[in-house]
Amino acid sequence: SYQVGEREVTTDMGLTRTREAWKLDDVWTALVVPTTTGVLVNGEAVPGSPVAVFPGTYTATSASPLVAVTAQPATVEGPGSVGVQLNAKRSLTDAGRKAAVDATKQRLAACVAATVSAPKNCPWSIADAGASIVPNSVGYKLVGDPWASYKPELADKAGTVTTGRLSFRVDATASMRYQGVAVPVSKSFTVTTGVAVTLGGKAPVVVFTG
Repeated sequence: SYQVGEREVTTDMGLTRTREAWKLDDVWTALVVPTTTGVLVNGEAVPGSPVAVFPGTYTATSASPLVAVTAQPATVEGPGSVGVQLNAKRSLTDAGRKAAVDATKQRLAACVAATVSAPKNCPWSIADAGASIVPNSVGYKLVGDPWASYKPELADKAGTVTTGRLSFRVDATASMRYQGVAVPVSKSFTVTTGVAVTLGGKAPVVVFTG
């Protein structure tokens, strides 16, 4: 017999005799953890699922301050228990949401600072049929507050990617060459785009998804 929590459990276990000693048979139970990335089981990282465990009570916590993990404890009554799962739910912590917003602000600021008509990994481009833009003559200005409605949330089971949507207006200026003559032009347009932020690496990676 043994205790699981405050309860005493009595069960039968097989024994196998080896040259050295008697050994218990089938003392392990398979604990299913649907997603193990970023999850600690009883404070320890696990390489995959299912996890071979002794009888006892098991809890899930987060390995990252950016993601919260909540789960009801899973109790393994004895060897050979069937269908024992540790179901963890993930959500962004305040620190995780701030990391996603800060990374998006930094990426969008780089887009606004660009001087080309189609800045790389930015949610807009400008062009005018029949004209060519004078190199490095483009300027952008962000109008309004796109952050008031930007609410990133976790999007994948691994708990490392956030998604959200941005909507804002951009005022653009440039010099365009018509028939050899440089002409100043301006354009105002509204941008609505999805944003995916991958957290957990050395630095967040931001992608505008359209």
